[in-house]
Amino acid sequence: VSFAVKQHKAVGGVMITDRSHGNHMSALLGEVQRLDEGRVGRAIQFDGASTHVNVPAQPPLDITNQVTITMWMRAGQVAGQYAYLIDRSDDRGAQKQFALHLFGADNDRVRFIVTRNGILTAVDADNAIHPGQWHHIGATYDGRALKLYVDGTLAKSYDAPGVLAQSDMGVIIGALKVGGQTVDHFRGALDEVRIYNRALAADEIEALAQGIE
Repeated sequence: VSFAVKQHKAVGGVMITDRSHGNHMSALLGEVQRLDEGRVGRAIQFDGASTHVNVPAQPPLDITNQVTITMWMRAGQVAGQYAYLIDRSDDRGAQKQFALHLFGADNDRVRFIVTRNGILTAVDADNAIHPGQWHHIGATYDGRALKLYVDGTLAKSYDAPGVLAQSDMGVIIGALKVGGQTVDHFRGALDEVRIYNRALAADEIEALAQGIE
């Protein structure tokens, strides 16, 4: 599933269309600052306070034991807080089927999280994320290891064999949803957010980072 900006509506914010030809729609909620020229086409600008995308649960999101998340990200200058790029959690925001977020004193590192065998498992990239610059982020779990890529290069891998947690929840892009409220909002721009129900190989991640389909 790959989402991109389709059109702006006065009520309900911006509608997001599925670029993988599944015709699945999602809604961009909160204060929309602007729709920027993105890395590929147009990108969504998140304000760090309320903007987020709500992707309802739907058949293409039936993830079993493998998953890949990829996106282009241009972070804003925000320090000292978590900033969620994407999250699929239970109502408490605790058990995460998968998530990607920024963290660190300068909010310049990225973390990939899955729940496998009921255990929350994470891997952190050592690569620094530079505010104002576009970075390609890729994360995979194949039932054996978590792998996190930055700009097409493997940044960190962590062996973690197990069974990925199942979820019937939707996906939140640009924030974490806890008890019906969104927190830990991302400030910056996101483009070409993709979710796959398989683990992409390293050369496939590299090709996406190079703009090769």
